[in-house]
Formats: sequence, structure tokens, C-alpha cells
Amino acid sequence: MNKRAGLDDGIYFIVIMLALSIIFVVGNLIVTKVNTEFQASGSISEQGKSISGSLASKYAGVVDGAFLTFFVGIFLAMVIGAWFVRTHPALFWLSIPILAFFVFIAAIYGNFFENFAQNSEVAESVAGLTIIPFIMNNYVMFIMGAIIVISIALFAKNKTGNI
Repeated sequence: MNKRAGLDDGIYFIVIMLALSIIFVVGNLIVTKVNTEFQASGSISEQGKSISGSLASKYAGVVDGAFLTFFVGIFLAMVIGAWFVRTHPALFWLSIPILAFFVFIAAIYGNFFENFAQNSEVAESVAGLTIIPFIMNNYVMFIMGAIIVISIALFAKNKTGNI
């Protein structure tokens, strides 16, 4: 295959997960506020209020599950892609500074999400979620684990491509 080492995939992974987490948290905030307005409105029927409340209560679980699915799916795609790239184990030492840079970027994005989540308007929306805050508050550890697994898949092959 004529693919580069795929180190730029790490940046895409880090950025996509941050963007998805913020989009899902803001979506949860919007759904919660819309539901609150629906419940306070006198012109909406009880059936409409019931449907709105039901959808709002299910949104957090669906979004958490979707985020975890995206996280695991993109991670697995990166591991599989790294497996098919032909590299020599000696190149591992050259990739260490790049991988350290990824950890540095993950730390910055993890702190960004933490500051975002502590915003007074967003904090209640984040409190309704479980998986997204857990992953993003431990973002550096998850990215380091992903880097280790991807490095093993990328560099721990012999000439035939087997471990």
C-alpha cells in the first residue's frame, strides 16, 4: 500500500473527538432548554409536553452512546490502518517526538473541554452526561493508550506483516 505512516491521523482523531464532545454537549443544552420552554408553555398540549420530556430524557443516553461509538470506531479504524502500513521498527524512535506532540495537544484540548464544561451555562448540561465528560476529563490518558496501541500495530510487525 502506498500510505504514509498515518501520523496525521492522530491529529484528526484528537480534533474530531473534541469537536464531537462540544457539539453533543451543546446539543444536550439546546434540547434541555427547548424542553424547559415546552413544559412552561401554555399553548402546547399535555401530549406534546410528554413527548418533549421523553425525548429530552433520552437524548443524553443516546449522545453518550454515540460518542463512545465514534471514539471506539475511529480508534479501531486507525489501528487497522496502521497495521497495513509497512514500516520498519527503527522508525519508531523518529516518531516519538511526534507522538509526544499528540499527547501535548490532547492535554491542551482536555483542559479546553474542562474549562468549557465548567462554564455556568454549560455545567448543568454536562452533568446530565456520563461518558463524554469521563473521556474528555481523562483525555490525555485515553490518547496515550491509543498511541501505544497504534504504535504497536504500526511498528511491531516482521517483514511478512505478522507479529
